[in-house]
Amino acid sequence: MRLAHMALMVLAGVVQIGAADAEPVDATLERASQAFDAAQFQKNVPTLRQMLAPAMVFINGAGTFGGASDFVAGFSDPRLVFDPFVIEGRQWVRLGPGVATVTAVGTMAGTDANGRFSRRFRFSDTFARRGGRWQVVYVQVTRLPTAA
Repeated sequence: MRLAHMALMVLAGVVQIGAADAEPVDATLERASQAFDAAQFQKNVPTLRQMLAPAMVFINGAGTFGGASDFVAGFSDPRLVFDPFVIEGRQWVRLGPGVATVTAVGTMAGTDANGRFSRRFRFSDTFARRGGRWQVVYVQVTRLPTAA
């Protein structure tokens, strides 16, 4: 009987977790994610700095560990000009109250100091609600083969 009671408690916890995961993403979080994408595309360094938590973690497409300054540096070169970004398959994962990750596949193309480029990647941006606003606390990028 005790084992059945424990199993029921575990199952109840799973059901509660599943229900929390099904909650819709709040509109302020969706707007924050879109603003973060736009700031990257527009190379808006002041907005990027404001949206990144001071101790944010950035894992780039080569697997290198960095922080907020490393992330911003990738959007600071005046020779870098982007074509419009393409973001596909955006999905949200709620990690708890005030924390969520968005993941999607992105295609970034344009020109830089080396000429024309095109990169396809999966990204995961983790947002945490701090001081009444959403901040990016973690970004990971995984390079993908360029679509044919």
